[in-house]
This record gives sequence, structure tokens and C-alpha cells, in this order.
Amino acid sequence: MNKHKFGVSGSTILTNPEQFDELFWDDIDLIEIGEFPNETAFSAFLDLCRVKQTPFGVHSPLLRNGSKYDLLEKVSIDLLVARVCKNCAEYKKNTPYLLYVNRN
Repeated sequence: MNKHKFGVSGSTILTNPEQFDELFWDDIDLIEIGEFPNETAFSAFLDLCRVKQTPFGVHSPLLRNGSKYDLLEKVSIDLLVARVCKNCAEYKKNTPYLLYVNRN
């Protein structure tokens, strides 16, 4: 039987290099990330993964370049609210997709 993994997406921090440390939660199995602002940020992320010995998956596009495939810049719920809300029932009713993260 396959063991499920617990991962976190770099989109929760909009792949902001100043917030990379926020992706390395206790007992995290992997990080999924892409759309880095530049190659320096990508290299910094790789270095952190090596130091913290955390597996990762990289999706395309690797670098943010203004394409239609880049990260969403506007969402229907404020990212801080989505990341810390305890009861998102009111959002779940009217939102077809919601990334819900409870770190407590």
C-alpha cells in the first residue's frame, strides 16, 4: 500500500524568497514549488533543501515571466485568511477551490 505524503506548496508564499523558511514545517515530507522570481531565488531554495534535507518537486514554469501560467496574483480570499482560518465553511460554500492550511 502506498504511504501518503504531507506536502506544502510554494504558492502559499507566492514563491517569495524572503519567506522560503516558512515552507519547512516540522515533519513536512516534501515541498512543491515553481515560478521563482529569478535563478538566484531558485538556487537559494535548492541550498535550503540540501541543508534541511527536504525533498521537493519543481513545476513549470520554473521562472515567473509574465505568462498566463504564472501564479495567480488575485484570489477570492486573502492569503493570510486562507492560511490561518479555523473554520472556512462560509468560503467553502461559494468557492470551487480553496487551499486550506491549518498549521496549529
